[in-house]
Parts: sequence; structure tokens; C-alpha cells
Amino acid sequence: MSSELSQKLSRLYNSKTLPWIIICVGIALRLIRYLYNPSLWFDEASIAVDLNMRSITDLITPSPYYGQTYPIGFLVLIKLSINLLGNSEWAFRLFPFLFGIASLYFFYKVARHYLKPQAVPVALGLFAILDPLVHYSSELKPYIIDVAIALMLYSATIYVKTRRLNAPRIIFFGIFGAAAIWF
Repeated sequence: MSSELSQKLSRLYNSKTLPWIIICVGIALRLIRYLYNPSLWFDEASIAVDLNMRSITDLITPSPYYGQTYPIGFLVLIKLSINLLGNSEWAFRLFPFLFGIASLYFFYKVARHYLKPQAVPVALGLFAILDPLVHYSSELKPYIIDVAIALMLYSATIYVKTRRLNAPRIIFFGIFGAAAIWF
């Protein structure tokens, strides 16, 4: 019986579905934290008030009301979310949540390229459940977006190294690299 269980676990560990199960667990953890919807912290509330008082075009310049600065791309995404979904804590935290989910997928892609196949589920599992990454996926802060953008840049590097480049791809990756700076 123990041998049979060991074989089943070994098949599961080496299967192509295990990473997707781990990604789903990571999404579930982020979703639970997002749906919990705690009140905004003081620094989050300050940036939320600032974003409510300013237009999208005003975001190009530093805030006259708020001492801390955030990347312009982050501010624009949050402002778009507020404009589309209304002034709610869920709207403020939507893009960090979505980038938190995207980071799971891009981490998987990067891990598959740089790690031995046996190490990928372990690394992905740790990434999926790591509390700071889950936590920052539900806060009005750009930290998880930094992680996701870095992983996207690594993925783009892997793509460029493994494929032939043509003019449209070069233009796309040039625009993506330039836009990444804004986040």
C-alpha cells in the first residue's frame, strides 16, 4: 500500500498538472486576501485620497499633497481602476491583485527555464504561498507589480534568447522594456 501511494505521489509530482495546481492554490490565497478587503492602511489611504483629488494628467507631476512618490504607470492603472469601478478599496487594490496572479504564471515560466525540473514544483510552491507576496497582492502598493514586471522581463529575455527576432518583435520588446520603467 505504501509503495502504491509512493508511486501515485511520484507521478503527481512529475506530472504537468502539479504546477497548475500550485498556481491555483496561489491564486486562491491571493483571492481570499483580496476578498477579505481590509481597511486601507494610513499610507494607502493617503495615496487613495490623493488619487481621488487628481486627474490622470495630474499624475505626471509629483503630488503636492502626498510626500511619497509612486511610479507613474502604477498611479495611472489605479486611477483607471477607480474611474471604471468606482471609489472602493477593491478598485484601489485590483491591479496589485491582478499582477500578483500574473506573477505566479511568469515565475513558473522563469523557474522552468532556470531550474531543474524536479525543483520547479518546490520553488513554485514556495513562491505561491510566500506571505509577503500574497499580502502585497492585496495592498495599494506597487511592490507586487515590481515582482511581476521583473518576472515579465526575465520571461521576455528567455523568449528573445530562444527565438529569432524580426522587426515587429523588436519593436514590441522595445516598447515593453520602455513601459516597464514606468511601473
